[in-house]
Amino acid sequence: MIDGLYAHYMKKIGLNSTRYLLEVPIIRDFLNYKVKAYNYENELSDFSETGFVIAKGGPDLPTRLTVISGSIMQTPLVWEASADKETVGYTISRSESKAGEYKQIARITSSDTREYIDKLDKKTGHDLEDGKTYWYRIVSYNKEDKQGNMTEPVSGSSRHKPKPPSNFRVVSSAMRSISLAWDRHPDSEIKKYRIYRNSAADGDYKLVKEISDRSETEYTDKDKSGEKIHDGQKYYYRMAAVNSGGSESELTAPVSGSEVIGHAIYRGESPDSLKLIKKIRKRSANKFKDAGSWDKRLKDGTKYYYTVRSINTVGVESMIEEVAEAFTKPVPVAPAGMSATQNKVGKTTLSWSPNTEPDIVSYRILRSGSVGGKFRAIGSVGKATFEDVGLKNGALYYYQTQAIDKDGLVSEPSETVEATTKPTPSAPLGLEASAAKSSSYIVEKLKSGSTYSYIIVAVDKDKLSSEPSVPAQVKTIK
Repeated sequence: MIDGLYAHYMKKIGLNSTRYLLEVPIIRDFLNYKVKAYNYENELSDFSETGFVIAKGGPDLPTRLTVISGSIMQTPLVWEASADKETVGYTISRSESKAGEYKQIARITSSDTREYIDKLDKKTGHDLEDGKTYWYRIVSYNKEDKQGNMTEPVSGSSRHKPKPPSNFRVVSSAMRSISLAWDRHPDSEIKKYRIYRNSAADGDYKLVKEISDRSETEYTDKDKSGEKIHDGQKYYYRMAAVNSGGSESELTAPVSGSEVIGHAIYRGESPDSLKLIKKIRKRSANKFKDAGSWDKRLKDGTKYYYTVRSINTVGVESMIEEVAEAFTKPVPVAPAGMSATQNKVGKTTLSWSPNTEPDIVSYRILRSGSVGGKFRAIGSVGKATFEDVGLKNGALYYYQTQAIDKDGLVSEPSETVEATTKPTPSAPLGLEASAAKSSSYIVEKLKSGSTYSYIIVAVDKDKLSSEPSVPAQVKTIK
């Protein structure tokens, strides 16, 4: 229906016909229809009751499309075949983004096929970049080449290019020969090394040697490549690693024929802020411990970035090849769950939850006598409790604690807790004295006609004494 009206696909059929095929430009939808009868004068009857049909387009889509990432120079796709019997094959499309344009990369002519491998094809110009993420969709088609709906996009990527060999360097120069060395590549998929040479740091490098043994770590260039090595001429070398799929790494930074005599260590808090911190004048050195400097120690719990550059006999440093990351040890977390007992005579007991770090060796106790006052260390313990004694009666104190590990790193202070010691009793009130015999307390053997003063002090069960009461005077009878 269109805006509540029926579209007029007018077709007159003979009186004896009871079937009609209606072709419409629709993939898959519900269609309503009505029928009218007409006579020889072309007069039309009223509409029949409404009927409906389902217009069917291409076959059902395949299911459970999966893209397998991490293969060398290829990306396998697998799926469950379409259950629609009209399916005769599939087309596979690829895009560089989920919502981007999808271009057909393969046409499969069997409905039973459930896998496809996307890989580089230099003959057709089809590319597949190492480590790049691509998005894939599959659609079924029938014998009329009519396509159904596409699957949802699924992404995947081939394995990244291998890393170049590390610590590539010139170890010596001799008569018409230059000796090179590098560290064995840690990736077991590496099958070859390629060494390139040029007479300038920039420009095109020529392959001079391909080494088919990953365990090799040395090569001496002795002019076996067909190009003579001239004594006194400076040469530059670069190197690449090749994996089992033939994927070649990026080239190392150029190294020159001058002999390496040492190393320069660079450090920064970001890869872009590297600064020289140490020069080591020893070619064989392969370790360095960074403890900061006397005036600027390393920050605790901080990520630092490092790189090492070789130095040759004329002081020229190699290019940066790799940047490594390292973390300094973080300080312990502040103790939690701090509490203090209240109303104790001249003391309070502090307690807290033990830290979870395995190398905590002690806790430092801090105390202050006023709000906002300075906290001072009053003791150190190896367990999560501390008793502070010798305090003033009825006084308010503030406490914090810090955790200390075996390396002397100190946490931030814990939350502050308050503790109030037990106050002394209140001084007695209403003390009176008289010479009457009915006194509450009788003092005997007093001189007659004499005047005496009395005070009372209250003492509680913990033997805390109050302030004296107001004095009371009495004069004995003559």
